[in-house]
Amino acid sequence: MKRHGSTGSLPRKASTIWLHRRQIARELTLWHTRDLAAQSKGTPDHASGTNCTRNSAKVESSNAKADYKDMAPGKARLTVVAVHPHRRGTIHEVMATGKSVSILLTFHALGRITQWQLVTHDVLQALLFPEEVIRGHRGRFIAHQRSGQHVIRAIYEYDGSLPVVVTVYYPYAERYFQGGGTYEDHILS
Repeated sequence: MKRHGSTGSLPRKASTIWLHRRQIARELTLWHTRDLAAQSKGTPDHASGTNCTRNSAKVESSNAKADYKDMAPGKARLTVVAVHPHRRGTIHEVMATGKSVSILLTFHALGRITQWQLVTHDVLQALLFPEEVIRGHRGRFIAHQRSGQHVIRAIYEYDGSLPVVVTVYYPYAERYFQGGGTYEDHILS
């Protein structure tokens, strides 16, 4: 007969932890799905109370490759077409400059977006129309887009041809922004 404090109770605690992780992941997915649905309708965003397409103007697109150097931040318009659950997070199907692209936001990245009180639309904007993209560690890339005194830093890698956002954070621009114009990678190309 096992005592209450013995290792026999460990599997029950471990299964409870996994149950909570799955529940949190589901809630994050639902929250971001509702957030994106509200953004695509042009309703006020939860962080600033302004319209989610506040910095977006329609960019006439030809079938040419997107030229990031000529696009000022907030100048290009993107539309979230669909959001699908994935075992690692959510896949966001985005239409930008006449091209369709799928981007996987991991649960960790979704949590960081919430923690930094960012809007998913702004992170997608930073990924697709960055001011600069630099190389990170282990084959990863870091997309930068300034926002006031801060910079949205989205760290991503590729799983085959699918861009996977590993994490997002929002530090001061003076620490990480290198002046713009460097493009080690283009998600839209």
